Amino acid sequence: IPVLLKTDELVFEQSLFALIQLSFLCTFFFENDLSHKIE
Repeated sequence: IPVLLKTDELVFEQSLFALIQLSFLCTFFFENDLSHKIE
């Protein structure tokens, strides 16, 4: 059971990291889009 728990924690950390990266990417593209529209 502890092994499963550790695996779950690892998967959770990885998906959390992926979500953070994704949100940064979305923010970057969104800001780029806005600046292009303002110009």
